[in-house]
Amino acid sequence: MRAAIITVACVLTLGGSVLAHITPVVVLRRQADVIRNTLPSAVRFEATDVRPGQSQLEQIISRAKYTPNVPSIRFYDGRDGSGRLVGTVLFPQVDTQHGPIEVGVTIDPDGAVRSAQVTRATVEMKPWILDLERSNALSQLDGKHAADFPVHLGGNLGGMAAYMADAIAQAVYRAVILQQVLHPAAT
Repeated sequence: MRAAIITVACVLTLGGSVLAHITPVVVLRRQADVIRNTLPSAVRFEATDVRPGQSQLEQIISRAKYTPNVPSIRFYDGRDGSGRLVGTVLFPQVDTQHGPIEVGVTIDPDGAVRSAQVTRATVEMKPWILDLERSNALSQLDGKHAADFPVHLGGNLGGMAAYMADAIAQAVYRAVILQQVLHPAAT
């Protein structure tokens, strides 16, 4: 009985560290590079921070089934020489049991996903994400609108690359909803 109590106490005490095995975060791509590379016709960039109000939070929670974990969302708008919007980039994060994944999501003025690229992940996840990127599965998100989700990219992938694919698709969907709810004037 005493051994059982000690075991339970150890599990309760160490449970968080045993279950969460998050490794350090690595940068796979710089945010500035994602912005420039996915908006090549932009000559001017504007960063806008939007703090959601209660009504907007309710819409995000209802539609995307998540609550932003930051007080404001930053949108990077790219404009061409005549001032016309060519696209918006944002960097949502999805938290997994293996740690956070940050995704650079570029959205066209019509609200369609132009590009999704992982910018940050943990050391542990890096090989899985690189496998996923080599498979070209993320290109399946290109052209998707909010009504096209959920998208499951992991179909032909195996193991952890499939898991990463669905987590990234979730982050991209969140970006599309955040754009529609918080930054609709850009579309």
